[in-house]
Amino acid sequence: IASTRILQLNQELAGLDQYNSSLSTLNARLQREESALSGVSDLIQRAQELIGQSGNGALDKEQRGYIAVELQAVVDGMAQFMNARDAGGEYLFSGFQGNEQPFVKDAEGRYQYHGDQGQRFIQIGPVTAVAANDSGHDVFMNIASASPTAKSSAADGNQGQPPAAISRVNIRDQSAFEAFYPESVVIQFNPSSDITPPGLNYTITQASDGRILAQKQPFGSGTEVQVAGMSFRIEGRPAEGNSFKVESSSKKGLLEGLEDYIADLQRLGNSTGERQQLSQSLENTIGNLNKAQDQLIKTT
Repeated sequence: IASTRILQLNQELAGLDQYNSSLSTLNARLQREESALSGVSDLIQRAQELIGQSGNGALDKEQRGYIAVELQAVVDGMAQFMNARDAGGEYLFSGFQGNEQPFVKDAEGRYQYHGDQGQRFIQIGPVTAVAANDSGHDVFMNIASASPTAKSSAADGNQGQPPAAISRVNIRDQSAFEAFYPESVVIQFNPSSDITPPGLNYTITQASDGRILAQKQPFGSGTEVQVAGMSFRIEGRPAEGNSFKVESSSKKGLLEGLEDYIADLQRLGNSTGERQQLSQSLENTIGNLNKAQDQLIKTT
């Protein structure tokens, strides 16, 4: 009986050692996450300062371009914190995919999230497990937007060689877009014979009911397309039957919102109309940053 009891006690002690080790691991991961979130929070404040400076009416496009360069450095700094690792070399904010870098620049130089929405847990007791991370999607991507926004994507089955690409969406007319929201649009490429002379052409329909918004429009690579207050470009040579989607959304990722504002600083000139667009973009971006900061506070 004594020998059996000693064996049980040894097993319990071994289990306690394992739980203590797990607690140390958990504590180290959470400290690193807290440090990363604090770094992002500090950079949000820096971004707010720069955005406020860019709203100075005395600045021209060239001067605003200098601020855009500084803002891009802030975005890159945020991405470094978002790509933080634990002591074992795994990424903190990639969900279940610890070996996958969560935030990576795409061909356009904009950051895309490559993790998932998973949350890992560490066992610290016989019946107790504690979350050991927060996914980058939940912390930095799934943020309520200050105003409705839109995202573009290409259909998985597109067959162009090389595949045509759709640009990010610009909101040219906020009022027209908000009147259209929460609808989305589909851009479908038709047979070349549908127009005279024959050539690539597309039809834009409302996603929910198929209502035609623009029919058999001749296609030109890189030409701006405008619909429902939105504008975008499709570049390359799409194949007949290819399709693209522009979806309205109530969410705006932290990096995405700043990248959009940087693009506006670089794109918009000094005319009265363009300054008004920039002013609206500034207001939305500040609102998005405030909501992103609130999200960080909830996480910590």
